[in-house]
Amino acid sequence: MRAWATKVLLGLLLALTCTPTHGQVLVGTIRSFDDLLDTVKYFAHLAGRDDVARQLEPLLDTLTGGKGLIGLDRKKPFGFYLERLALLGPTPPVILFLPTTRQDDFIELLRALNSQVEQPDAQGIREVTLPTGQRAYLRFDHGYAFISLDSQALARQLPDPKRLNAENQNRPLLMLVIRMREIPSAHRKQLAAQVQKMVFAGEQKELEELDFNNFLLQLVVQALQQHAMQLFLDLEEVRVTADLDKANHQVQVHVDITVSPRSPSEEFARAWSQIPSRFHSLRDPRGSNVFGTLPLQGPWRHAADRLARHIEKAIAQKPSDQQKLLRRLYEGILPTLQSEALELALLLRGPTTDDKLVAVAAVRLREGEKLEWALREIYKVLPVEAKAPFRIDAHQLDGRKIHEVRMAPVDPAFMRVFGEGKLMFTVGGDFLLVSLGKHANEALKEALTQLNREQPAQSVFVQVSLRQLALLGQDDPGGKQFRQAVERTFVGADAHRDQLRLIQECKGNRLSFRMEFPTLLFRAVILANQP
Repeated sequence: MRAWATKVLLGLLLALTCTPTHGQVLVGTIRSFDDLLDTVKYFAHLAGRDDVARQLEPLLDTLTGGKGLIGLDRKKPFGFYLERLALLGPTPPVILFLPTTRQDDFIELLRALNSQVEQPDAQGIREVTLPTGQRAYLRFDHGYAFISLDSQALARQLPDPKRLNAENQNRPLLMLVIRMREIPSAHRKQLAAQVQKMVFAGEQKELEELDFNNFLLQLVVQALQQHAMQLFLDLEEVRVTADLDKANHQVQVHVDITVSPRSPSEEFARAWSQIPSRFHSLRDPRGSNVFGTLPLQGPWRHAADRLARHIEKAIAQKPSDQQKLLRRLYEGILPTLQSEALELALLLRGPTTDDKLVAVAAVRLREGEKLEWALREIYKVLPVEAKAPFRIDAHQLDGRKIHEVRMAPVDPAFMRVFGEGKLMFTVGGDFLLVSLGKHANEALKEALTQLNREQPAQSVFVQVSLRQLALLGQDDPGGKQFRQAVERTFVGADAHRDQLRLIQECKGNRLSFRMEFPTLLFRAVILANQP
């Protein structure tokens, strides 16, 4: 899977060398020099290096011979862009833009940095010899200094940096925009053909030759490949922004992917956004959660249908005495494979008072009573010794039957985290709930009481609790130190800031991803690696 994902990324990078373009195909900005320095100081403080933070300004003065950042407007955005690109040609010219106060002061700053600046030519372009001996070119316009290694890149009309990212009024700390729409249609089709050749290159093994686990894995990989390829064809813009919330000790990253209106990718996004969640009410605000829905259309519909055919074929090859039982189980899951959408939820609850975790999983079913009936029928004909780990109807809640499975002896590390190899499950008309661990019964009953009606929710929601992660990995090398560092870091007012999140939503022809990272993790990692 990593290989084809790398190929898609390479294809996207290749898109940035496709010629010609109508405007800036790639733009990157930083809010201001002062904000960048403040961010460095913030992380230095988290690392316990306030001395580094105090030395930043004196260091700048030393580098510039006591002139500081003279001529540079430290309050305005700066960055780079690319607009004249060439397929299989020379390296595309990168144009830097830096805000200035006075042109003469900025030239003085360059000279303080041991660069030689020549007089401007008729177009206002100056040649600059860098301390390395390399030549660059400088031109002033719109209150900015534009710098490039290609003089021709500065000879045309220069864009106003204030308008390069005018669509975003929030002024995030960092922004990167890739505008695929700026590449003409004919060149985009040529590029798409090359990317498609790369994505599907290599030896393709017949899926039917694989064992079931590898068959299922490759089926998912192929659907992902086809889905990613269609997204690439329909892509108009990728916008990445990052910001630092010092008050809540959090880095927020937003990725917005815009696709062509009325394209297959937009149709998929609209279908995705309209799937209500059955399990939204199970979310634990402090624990680890993975919630996701998936519309079964396009390559995913093909994958589900092919999986159903593969199971049918596999059952037909089994001995006749097994076929009847396996067919009952297959008929129990077939309605779910034929449904319009899938939904899955995975949760970790705890730690409990005895320092144990409980795992809970939920799968959305269609005609779940068929699966319940199939499981009961299979249980009836099992040999006595095979029935030993199972307790059918072991518990009940409000008339709902809960079944128990005692797992074979498991790894000691598993027992330290979960307490027991006990699995509980119950099947409803539209759901399967499973819990695992010493407190599985209590967790399953709690989930049943929390389960509510369908409601709108994000398409994907992932939340990882660092406390739980540290508990899971406490037996790994360095795991004990990391757990202690997490417990020392996330205390008091910061106790609830130990979570990483990924949230994905679809709005019209835009797929939006939001990632949230606790900056205090930086401090915890440093503490964990201290002797």
